[in-house]
Amino acid sequence: MTKIFNYILNGKGIGALFLLALSVLCVLIISLSFSLSTKEIVEKTQEVSEKLLPIKIENHIMVEPANEKREASFSVGGEQINFVVDPTVDALDISSLKQGIYMSRKNVYFISDVDAKVEAYAENLNLPQGDYRDTISQLLSMIKWSVIAVAFVAFFLVFLIFSLFYAFCAGIIGSLMKKALSFDARMRLSSVCLSGVILLLILLSLVGINLGLLATIPVMLVLIFFYFVKQVQTEE
Repeated sequence: MTKIFNYILNGKGIGALFLLALSVLCVLIISLSFSLSTKEIVEKTQEVSEKLLPIKIENHIMVEPANEKREASFSVGGEQINFVVDPTVDALDISSLKQGIYMSRKNVYFISDVDAKVEAYAENLNLPQGDYRDTISQLLSMIKWSVIAVAFVAFFLVFLIFSLFYAFCAGIIGSLMKKALSFDARMRLSSVCLSGVILLLILLSLVGINLGLLATIPVMLVLIFFYFVKQVQTEE
């Protein structure tokens, strides 16, 4: 504890290494979760393809299947995504569609809880039946690394913004207690405390207790106040 207090008071920088390490940890958790579910996703996607394929598009029109409606579903993260191939109609009523991907004779529909998109087919497309497991795995791997790259930057920026906010709060608390700290010291204080609190939230989430980032606010303010109290006690 003494080393941490000494780092906050006399260390260098703004505690960015703590935020970087915290971002890496969060990304590793996402990566591990993604990797554990990859095999299941591949198998489920293959099952869907076996129910829906073959599909053939010629001159922007679905020609195979011709008069056979095919359906499949995919459950992921508690959400069910529907897949329907219906060549018996040219268009579908979007208002009646649940979340999923729908294909009529002339269009493909992407339906989510917040949006709905309708697109015409490419001029020609041929999707025969077959084993797509390797292709799906490669696609998931590309998605995984793209998500990791974006998530790392996003986590770091969010944690940095939170640290700036708590550094501002530390400035107010320090002024009230007549214990002013430099901006860098306040950033180190907020970065160290935030890292500890986020780590605690992660551990709690692993046992099914999800509190969310807003739960950090009262805990962080208490920790910052505690730091200044200890500083006052040390100097007395």
